[in-house]
Amino acid sequence: MLKKLLFILCLCAVQSVIAQTTTLEGYVYESKNRGYLNQVKVMILESSSGIVKAETETNKDGFFSVEIPAGVEYRVGVTKGMFLPKDESVVTKVGEKAFVKIQMDRKPGYLMDITLAEKRIGDLIPVDGLDGLNGVRFEVYNNTTGKEVFHNDSTSSTNVQFQMEQGNHYTYLIRKKGYFSKRVEAYVNVKGCILCIDGIDNVTPGVTENLTSGSGFKEGVLLTNLELQPLKIGSSIKINNIYYDLGSAALRPESKKELDKLTLALRDNPYINVELGSHTDARGDLASNMNLSQRRAESVVEYLVRYGKIDEKRLTAQGYGESKLVNRCADGVQCAEDEHQVNRRTELKILSIDENKIMEYSLAEIIRNENMEKTVQEIQKSDVLEVKEGEAMPDDLKRYIEEQNKGKQEPKPTPPPAPKTEKPKVDFKKTNEQVKTEVKNEVKSEVKSEVKEEISTVKSSETVEKPKKIETPVVKNSSKMVVEKEVKTSTSTKKVQTLPSEYSGYMVEIMSNPKPLGGTN
Repeated sequence: MLKKLLFILCLCAVQSVIAQTTTLEGYVYESKNRGYLNQVKVMILESSSGIVKAETETNKDGFFSVEIPAGVEYRVGVTKGMFLPKDESVVTKVGEKAFVKIQMDRKPGYLMDITLAEKRIGDLIPVDGLDGLNGVRFEVYNNTTGKEVFHNDSTSSTNVQFQMEQGNHYTYLIRKKGYFSKRVEAYVNVKGCILCIDGIDNVTPGVTENLTSGSGFKEGVLLTNLELQPLKIGSSIKINNIYYDLGSAALRPESKKELDKLTLALRDNPYINVELGSHTDARGDLASNMNLSQRRAESVVEYLVRYGKIDEKRLTAQGYGESKLVNRCADGVQCAEDEHQVNRRTELKILSIDENKIMEYSLAEIIRNENMEKTVQEIQKSDVLEVKEGEAMPDDLKRYIEEQNKGKQEPKPTPPPAPKTEKPKVDFKKTNEQVKTEVKNEVKSEVKSEVKEEISTVKSSETVEKPKKIETPVVKNSSKMVVEKEVKTSTSTKKVQTLPSEYSGYMVEIMSNPKPLGGTN
């Protein structure tokens, strides 16, 4: 009985020790004193068994706290998308708090640190700084892997961060109702670029990052303000670098790069209909300038439709000539060339907005459709779609082609014209030997039969009747058209010469007339 009681007491003591818990607290921060890290995933595993005992996440100050059994050794593992994973060991003791600090290293690449703001008016910055924007839809697509890598339907602050890794091409799309959508392309050590960013005016290294050779140009922090242009009906935006030769409406090659950017802007904003307005300076005739500006506006629209594949219904071409000068350089005013250049401009004006379409497609869907369109265009150019044996056409491509062909009716095939059967024409200028050779080599058997029948009929006739008025058929000659005229013959007739029985060819005998054809009396 005593032994049994002692056993029970020992068992309770062991269970009491096991049942005791303690608090594990910790901080997670970035190397090189770059600050504490929020939203880091923390996993606590029992070292001996590998069993997960707790999971949590750091707060905005990089702090975490969990309750776990005491008296056990643990591994604390931390992960965050833009950082290399890390883990540290810690032993908990009964009655004592456990504490751990974990330093994380950033993956090779660049942290894009973006402040979202409304585009400033002119060059003036408000006294209280730029108006920050939140509630923005922010998406990032990795073109190298073909996957969406970041998506936030509505940002909670005016600051967004995203880590770009080496060897990737990223596309950013930033959207908010009431503003033009903005697209940014970033190339990180890909396509010949160590770091190339298109779509942002100014990108500067962070205070603690100078992107020098010390980092091997493989990592750093990029700070930038990304400004969204307010979207209002009737508002105009100047399109830079649209050039023409003097008096010409033909687009110069250097203008097409800017128009390609405009094409992307219109694709990223499919919910707006716009006017492309062209303006001239005041030099030259008023009517000529109006005509020239109209033709230039039409050239821009034609380019966007033909090469940018923008729906023509969304675009209006309008020439204004010299009617809307933006400075003092009117007729009779002496101005420098750069002052005249300001008036020679192309502007985009918002005519209508369908806000229901602003968020219609995700960035991933937009890029897939663009890639599909490029594939279809390449197929149309080569007229060949290569599908390997045993494979079917990709579903995305099939759906895209079906959507593009909706409403299009296949034209009914035009039946081929019925073959014309013409009897061979006889050139009366040829000798009997030439006719004989042609009939032998070129005339088909059925034509031969017809000719034989005609000759047989002529043989059986004893006399040749005096011909009536002959129709005037047209006989083709190598150089001119010859019209046959009425032939008058004498009343005398003679028998047609009989062909010898051994003769294998054909013979045509023409009645002679001593008077010349068409002769006058």
